[in-house]
Amino acid sequence: QITAYLQVSRCGLCIALMAVLWSTEALPLEVTSFLPVVLLPLLGILDTGEVSKEYFTGANMMFLAAMGVAAAVQNVGLHKRAALRILMVTGTGKKSLLFSFMFITTLLSMFICNTATTAMMIPILQVVLDQIYPKTSSQDSGD
Repeated sequence: QITAYLQVSRCGLCIALMAVLWSTEALPLEVTSFLPVVLLPLLGILDTGEVSKEYFTGANMMFLAAMGVAAAVQNVGLHKRAALRILMVTGTGKKSLLFSFMFITTLLSMFICNTATTAMMIPILQVVLDQIYPKTSSQDSGD
């Protein structure tokens, strides 16, 4: 009876600590989200195997792989090449750019997961927008 109460109170402490760290962002959110992997076994609530089984499911691994693909595309500069190619083919019209990005995103989503597609398309879109609407020195200085 008492040990069950202690486990519940320790789990509540873990949740409260996570809520405070998450809302204040005292630690980066990535670090805060992995605290249960350390805290739950340390406080004797669950063992490491049970906690890790929940964190490293197939969906989470697919998400991490998608982020890795997006980071690799960004690292080699493929996103800039793709963005400039899109500009060359479609021009700078708002409707044609919107259609081309929708079409490319649809094609990519057929072969890779939506998370990777989004992670790949955001840097491409950012480069396209920087090419069409370059920042001027008066905007950078805050005038």
